[in-house]
Amino acid sequence: MGRRLTTASRIIAAEFGGVTVVNTYVPNGTAVGTEKFAYKLAWLARFKRFLTERFKPSDPVLWLGDVNIAPTPDDVFDSAKHLGGVGHHPDEFAALASIVDWGLTDLFRKFTEGPGHYTFWEFVIPRAYERNLGWRIDHIYATEPLAQRCAWCTVDKAPREMDRPSDHTFVVAEIQ
Repeated sequence: MGRRLTTASRIIAAEFGGVTVVNTYVPNGTAVGTEKFAYKLAWLARFKRFLTERFKPSDPVLWLGDVNIAPTPDDVFDSAKHLGGVGHHPDEFAALASIVDWGLTDLFRKFTEGPGHYTFWEFVIPRAYERNLGWRIDHIYATEPLAQRCAWCTVDKAPREMDRPSDHTFVVAEIQ
């Protein structure tokens, strides 16, 4: 059993075998220009402070969860349509890049390039999953010591194909 380090409604961190796992549910932001969008950006800045005050990039740290940001054109089914909206906005890109630049590697993109690899498909779009009209907003990031030991990382679509699934599915990585 791991040792609990932090708990709150949007973040939980625990240490397992010398590896710190930080799981977050980043605020969605609702709509650009709203208080909720400003809150999301402020939350991301606070999360960066959380990392920098508690860890070093040389520490074995994983950050994972629903990040609610599709950071590149390859991470959303229609980047031109969604660019500038919540989840695919330049201010979100910059906030996420600031966190990643602290010393994290996107484990999925370490192994998989290109579009069409998503973790979220909206139920409001008819047959979105079958048509692969999705977003990659669930992520796993690792500091260099763990990124070097990562054997693979993939999107596990099987849970999304079950009866009455979530609109999200899992990102899975193997750290040796």
